[in-house]
Amino acid sequence: MTIGSFLGLLWRRRLVVALLVVLLGALGVLYSASRPATYSAQSVVNVTPVTTGLSAGASTKDISTITEVKVVTSTSVARLAADDMHYTGGASQLLKHVTATSPLDSQVVVISFSSADADRAAQGANAFADAYLQYRQDTTEQVIARRAEKLDTRIAAVRRQVTAAGAAASAAAAGSSDREEAAALQRALQNQVNTLLSQQNALLTVAVAPGEVISRATTPSAAGVTSKLVYPVAGVLFGFILGALLALVLDRRDDRVRSAEDVAETTGAPVLADVVVRRRRGAERGAAPALAAPGSGEQEGYRVLAAKLLASSVAGQRSVLVTAPPSGVPAGGAGALNLAVSLGAPAVRVAFLTTADGMAVAAEQLRLPADSTWATWPAQLVAVPSQPHLSLLSLGDEVALGSLDLAAVARQLEAFEVVVVDGLALRRESSTFALARLVRSAVVLVEEGRTRAAELERWTEQLAQVGLVVEGEVMLRQRRRPSGVRGTRSAGSAPTRTPADRPATATAMAPAPAAPAPAPAPAAPAAGATRDELPSHTGDPVGQHTS
Repeated sequence: MTIGSFLGLLWRRRLVVALLVVLLGALGVLYSASRPATYSAQSVVNVTPVTTGLSAGASTKDISTITEVKVVTSTSVARLAADDMHYTGGASQLLKHVTATSPLDSQVVVISFSSADADRAAQGANAFADAYLQYRQDTTEQVIARRAEKLDTRIAAVRRQVTAAGAAASAAAAGSSDREEAAALQRALQNQVNTLLSQQNALLTVAVAPGEVISRATTPSAAGVTSKLVYPVAGVLFGFILGALLALVLDRRDDRVRSAEDVAETTGAPVLADVVVRRRRGAERGAAPALAAPGSGEQEGYRVLAAKLLASSVAGQRSVLVTAPPSGVPAGGAGALNLAVSLGAPAVRVAFLTTADGMAVAAEQLRLPADSTWATWPAQLVAVPSQPHLSLLSLGDEVALGSLDLAAVARQLEAFEVVVVDGLALRRESSTFALARLVRSAVVLVEEGRTRAAELERWTEQLAQVGLVVEGEVMLRQRRRPSGVRGTRSAGSAPTRTPADRPATATAMAPAPAAPAPAPAPAAPAAGATRDELPSHTGDPVGQHTS
């Protein structure tokens, strides 16, 4: 997972993350507010190296501040401090109020003591500083005393040897070699006694300097602010971490499609176009669909889809079913009509087939008068004055689609190069499969963040079972825009168009140049809708189109 995808995951689950951050942050604030005010005081101790009198001398390199910090917070020092503070509790309980730190490359130890009482905080810091120095002095003096005791024992033993050597010299004959050897041994042993006595005197006269308190703690005037912020900040951080983990778990369990890679992995079919569907703020989900605004990214997406469909060379009529998984694609309800409008060109006549309900929506978008006869079959083709390449055909009420005369429908569509069947207007799966006999292929609309992968996979398999070739999917990305603001292409350079794009895009939303005149239409119905029985082309084979 990349950083970008992780940030996108957090944004999708921002409510979960924000809820946990706010909840745990609030708990941290409440816990911090319920705790009494805490005062903290500090004493600063300068640690000096100590000598036991036998070495040449001690240096600052002999001091390990890490060790000294551990000594400050030891139970031995705590017991001495407790006596000074007249503290009756245990040493381990008292150590909960103490912290010791030391800056790097220094001989300074900072001792902090916290308490709900300001005076007690200062008393505790000073007591621990004094106890630490006292402990250091006591331990040094104990080492010196033990060494002096050992020297005393050794001096006594050597003196006994001196006495024995003197007795041996007195007993030997005067001028004999034994007398001279005993006398020499006596003198050597006496010199050893003198050396040991010198070492003993050095130990007994050594001055122990464990260090000094260079800054004694004073009574703090106000409680520490840091202690009040620790719990809220910790709550916020922990809430964010927990929220991120929960968002990751939820996202792993969520099979909604969010990218072209998800679509390809689910169906194996390519994503033919990426369409940004803009919905006005405040518009209800499931509201009547609308045609793409001129110049918008949504319109350009459908133009790309139309160009790719026309670019594939197919013998005979090009027919496609625009559909979506049964849950529906509310944001793309006009996807089929948008594609039909974008497919048209002076030499490409397009028929748009839909139910009576879909016909009413299309007529509203194309500004055609309504006609009550659309609800029944057979119906007549309706020409669109603003789109000369486009004709509409109502298949009647969806309930009656099972008894529809498909052969009669096919005869009415013989004059068209492209047929687009609006599967988005269908409410029943059986209706989609019934109309599958009218078309050769299908395009499936997938709404980002709403269509589920399992449902998309099942729907694609069912379309294949009724003989439809799934050309690919169209990814719909829903974006909101303020009311009254028209959709526009995003900033940057204009999208590159292939030669196959140009015939489709040049006339997608504007009135097309005059097309070959259709046969005279029968009398218009009472509602005023223009009807037209379109004839077959002459010269070329019927429905033949190669782009």
